[in-house]
Amino acid sequence: MKVRNILEDEVFRVIKEIADEDQCSSSPHFATTDQCRVDAACYVLNRLPPRYVSSGRGQAYADTEFSLNPQLEADILSLVHEGLRRVTTIRRAYYTGDASSQTDMPALAYHFPVIKGRLLHGLSFEPVGDVEIELHIDGSKAAMIDQNWQNPYPVASQTNGSYAFWPRISAADSADTVREFACELQVLGERYEPLRHHFTLCLHPRVTKPEDLFGGPDHRVPDMYLLPEA
Repeated sequence: MKVRNILEDEVFRVIKEIADEDQCSSSPHFATTDQCRVDAACYVLNRLPPRYVSSGRGQAYADTEFSLNPQLEADILSLVHEGLRRVTTIRRAYYTGDASSQTDMPALAYHFPVIKGRLLHGLSFEPVGDVEIELHIDGSKAAMIDQNWQNPYPVASQTNGSYAFWPRISAADSADTVREFACELQVLGERYEPLRHHFTLCLHPRVTKPEDLFGGPDHRVPDMYLLPEA
């Protein structure tokens, strides 16, 4: 059974409407690349309570509720403008790059989960920052699913010492071949002793669908503790 947040469709519809109109303007106000639109959508959806459905009946009820709730529509419109202004102001480096294409993805592949965890100070147990953590798979630095996911990942104390990787899918020769991937996390930081963490991911190949690239539930790495250099 699959569930979906029906607000996603509405948010993307409003963003498209506003961004397309802005693009045609003689004096555009917003950055409206595909990636800017996605980031604006994330900004909006993270500020709205989700509305999940799992069936046609649920969708129908939700559509009726939405049509009778003009305040929700006004909230979405306001948040979309706010989100577009924010991404326009920030101007991340990848906004001006070429959009990542999924057309070169193998038809049959091993799909990696998002790999995430935290780095903590080994003495104070507080989140650490100003370090980088790098993911290697089968002895090589792992390529990420697209340019929005970084490897190495710059860890910041403001985000609770958290990090996350989403490795690029790997081609499979046969639908019946289960494969084990040897993974290694390397912490890069001059102020701390070197730290490496090893683990294995056992993946089953499946058909690649651009709209469904995630490899199942996230893989959470146990908290890792960094000791300051003597």
